[in-house]
Amino acid sequence: MADPRAGAVDPRTAAAVQSWQSSLSTLGGTVDAALAELAAELDGHIAAGADGMAAFEAALIQAETRIAGIRRDIDAARGDLEHAFNEVLPGAAPEAARALRWQRFEQRKLGIALSWRLEEGGQRMLVAKQAALARALFERASEEWNTPRPCRACGAGIVVGGVWEPTNFTCAACGVVTTVHPGPETAAFYRDGHIAQICAEGALDAWAALQQSIQRFRLIAHPLPDDFAPVEALATDWASTTHELRGQLDPHWDAARVEAAVAEMARDALAELGDDEPRAARAAMAEGCRIAATGDLGAVLTWARSQDDNPAAPVAALARCLHEHDQRGPAWQVLALQHHVQRVSDDRDAWMRARLAEMDEDLRTR
Repeated sequence: MADPRAGAVDPRTAAAVQSWQSSLSTLGGTVDAALAELAAELDGHIAAGADGMAAFEAALIQAETRIAGIRRDIDAARGDLEHAFNEVLPGAAPEAARALRWQRFEQRKLGIALSWRLEEGGQRMLVAKQAALARALFERASEEWNTPRPCRACGAGIVVGGVWEPTNFTCAACGVVTTVHPGPETAAFYRDGHIAQICAEGALDAWAALQQSIQRFRLIAHPLPDDFAPVEALATDWASTTHELRGQLDPHWDAARVEAAVAEMARDALAELGDDEPRAARAAMAEGCRIAATGDLGAVLTWARSQDDNPAAPVAALARCLHEHDQRGPAWQVLALQHHVQRVSDDRDAWMRARLAEMDEDLRTR
């Protein structure tokens, strides 16, 4: 079989690809330089101690804004490339169109890789710097804990240790009870979300695994519940890694609060993917696949009509779902049903082979 990437080079897309690759090289250097510069700037504010706190927060906002700007530049360059292909593909001959789709696929992979480099690199850098600031604040809080507090009655020093909420201490010298409040550094550490930043750093690998899983899941045209199960598991793993550490570090958090926070974070991480409607769609498609596996096309048609008054769309979706889940035998049978319900005038076997070839190419270039 001929290499599907072979074919004449279209001058318009060749120019677009050359421009894209030039932009890609420039943007790649911009990503690396920007992350290094931002990390160095944030490190400088951390080293400044208490005096650098306000500057750190301002620099953090600027860093997020700069990363967002680079993201827009990458998206714009990718958009220009897609536009160039979209202009040429509709009028291309079949073999040329196949070559163009392969060329687009290869360039898309480069764009996705650069976008992930920015997203992961930016997230890791920002979270790590916030965690470093939190640890620096914890060190200053620890110094407070070792500084004696004066007894309210006799002024004798009371070593109170780590006090994160108002606590009563009895003076060893005079016996008077003194209420000691958290010092300013300790209060800031426990009040302003710094423990959460340390926990976020500890869960970075789990976050990255979840994001990559979501990206893969979104490439499935018609996902099934079994496709979503690993995404749910990784969301729970990320939330658990984050909040179980929070439960160990934060004295205000008990087991019940950890459990509730894990459930909420895992649910929020899945966004619309975990809503009732997409869950129902996945369950319905799984039922269609189960029926198709029996070979009863009459039952498949009944299922399709239960999904839509016009069964053509559900049947076409089911054929594609079966194919992308490597159920080629049932997919071929459902394609035959699709040919029937869509009242296609072309020769059935030729039409089915053409649809199968299209779906094969779609999988290879998705």
